[in-house]
Formats: sequence, C-alpha cells, structure tokens
Amino acid sequence: MSNSPENCTIQDGIYEVNLHSWLEFVQFCDVCWSNDFGLYFRGQRDSNWGLNTTLDRFSKTLDPRCKGTYETILSSFIKSLRGKSDVAKNIEKKEDEIWSLGQHNGLATPLLDWTTASYIALFFAFEDDTPSSSGKRTLWALHKYVAEEMETYNKDKTTHAEFKFVDVMTDHNPRLISQSGVFTKQPIDFNVEKWIKERWTGVTDKPVLYKVHLPDTERVRILTNLRQMNIHHLSVYPDVVGAAKHAQYELSLLSEKVKKNGVSGLNG
Repeated sequence: MSNSPENCTIQDGIYEVNLHSWLEFVQFCDVCWSNDFGLYFRGQRDSNWGLNTTLDRFSKTLDPRCKGTYETILSSFIKSLRGKSDVAKNIEKKEDEIWSLGQHNGLATPLLDWTTASYIALFFAFEDDTPSSSGKRTLWALHKYVAEEMETYNKDKTTHAEFKFVDVMTDHNPRLISQSGVFTKQPIDFNVEKWIKERWTGVTDKPVLYKVHLPDTERVRILTNLRQMNIHHLSVYPDVVGAAKHAQYELSLLSEKVKKNGVSGLNG
C-alpha cells in the first residue's frame, strides 16, 4: 500500500499500525482514508480488547448450564418495554430495531456500534479517562465490501447465527443520527478477526480491517482538537446524558491541562 506508515503490517486482509500522535493520525487519515468512502469506524479504549459485543461479555458471567441466552434476553426485553416505547414489538419484522434500542439503553446485545466518521470513532476511543491496560487505544475500520462475504456466510443460518451490517431506519434512536451510526450484528463468541483472516488469507495489498493504535498520552491533545471540530459530548450524545458527560468532561479536561502545565486554572 503506497504511502503507508513504516511501522505497519498488512496480513490476511488486516492492516495494523502504531501511531504516536494526533498529527500522525491526521496524516494517516489523509493518506489512507480520505478517498475511501467505504469504511465504518469503531473506537475502543484498550488495544487489548477484541471486537466483542456486550452480549458476549454478559454471557460469560452466566452459568454454562443456562441455554438460549440470545432468545431469552430478547424476549424479556420486549416484555419489559410494554408502556415504555412505541417501537413495534413484532420480532420477525423489528428484531434489529429492538436490539438497537436496547444497545443505547444498557441492554447486553449482539450488536457493535460503528460510525461512518473516523474522528467520531476517535472520540469514543479517548473519551474515557480510565487508562488502558496496554497504554494504547484503538481505532478499528471495517470495509463495507465485506457485506458480500457476509451474505455467503449467512446462507441458511438462523438470525442469531448471522454476521451482518445493521443500518436501522428509525426515529426512536437520536444517537444513531448524531453519531452517524451503524451496527454489525454477530453471534455469541464470534471472532471477527479470525473470520476475516480465514476469508482473506494471503491478502497483503487490500485491507479489509484496520487496527490503528494511539497512546493514552495523546488523550488531552486529541480531545482538545476534536472539540475544535465540534466533536464532544454535547454533539455526540443529544440528550441529558450528553449534558452530564460534557459538564464532567470540561472539569476533567481542565484538571489535566493544569496538571500538565503546572499552572492554576480553577476559580473557587
């Protein structure tokens, strides 16, 4: 791949690179992504984390003798929605919409959030001030053309065994609009990286999945620059949650700047 950073590897369709600063990331986006409109992006706080859903993690807390986790939690959520949402409760026609509603309201689901905007994904990778276990955070990018291979993989599979993109057309989830959001839906214990490696074995010139790592130490600089681009809690979370997060973030960011510069910035 021309003009790629020197510290990257491309193997079996997966492009992995370590960047060191905000400026390197901006340059990387300009070189590698500025002319490619076929990517979905996802930011994660720890580079050691895989592409695992909340339902993956929740299912591991259950007794292994518990069966039917997928169907049970979906059915229970639908019953619990009575009188709380006007989303249609027809599972056959509205299952993906119901899962998406649950995704942004604390339900463990088989969905992963992605966005069409790389800088919004970068915000999600760095918004939390909890240090990562690796000292690095990761921006993932998945190419839309994997949809064709998804169709082949999903042939004759039940809905809970499918791996697919979910682009919900709904007015009930304003965060999807603010975050330019889309989902992937995957089975429990599904390994996205392994799936790609098996289907793009030997491919070194056409990335399907990107893993871009950046250090924790760039957090304040990144968030400050993103704020200048109007990417912050108020713009990303269009609700009371966003207002609360923004108020807390403002003080936290000021504290980080004071700590770094060694000057007073608080009044009272």
